[in-house]
Amino acid sequence: MKRTIPIIISMIVGLTLTFDSFILFEPLNTVSVSLRSWLVIIALFSVLVASLNLILVHIPRIRRRQGEWIQSLVLMTFMIVTIVVGIGFGTGNSIYNFLYDGILNPASTSVNSLLAFFIASAAVRTFRARNLESTLLLLTAILLMLGNVTIGSAISEKIPVLGAWFTNVPNATAQRGLIITSSLAFVTINLRNILGLSTQWLGGRD
Repeated sequence: MKRTIPIIISMIVGLTLTFDSFILFEPLNTVSVSLRSWLVIIALFSVLVASLNLILVHIPRIRRRQGEWIQSLVLMTFMIVTIVVGIGFGTGNSIYNFLYDGILNPASTSVNSLLAFFIASAAVRTFRARNLESTLLLLTAILLMLGNVTIGSAISEKIPVLGAWFTNVPNATAQRGLIITSSLAFVTINLRNILGLSTQWLGGRD
């Protein structure tokens, strides 16, 4: 019973939202709007559960001063201050804007910059001319990088043109194939969930 009821609810909601995208029927559209509103409410409760889980993980670490508890203290302080300021004074408050624009955005930019360096180092190790395929990959990557910086046009005016051609023709073709394949896989997975053929999301096995 604990597994049957969630599967039935998932099937009803999934089929209702699916038919609403293809059928213009007023009662069905009204039910679909209500279901989407409930999905927003459920998502908010999911954020609440995730926040409580974050507190349960980091507060004991701060009390015992285990591991990297300083980072946990900074995280908890920032989260609590942001919640208090956002609820108490609104998201348009100058303090809230400073927390978001002055701390969160620069921190996110720093993390993305570190990821860019890791990706660049991985690319250096990967792009080695060991065989014909890796040589073509290396030459294409160099051409694309030169085509997107000013030094490429300074070397030759044809480099940006070739870089744009590689981006718009071979790269776009491969991306379309990947998008179509991933879309079909996404549809298949959702159909299995809607029809109750897959129960992994319930913690079980197919």
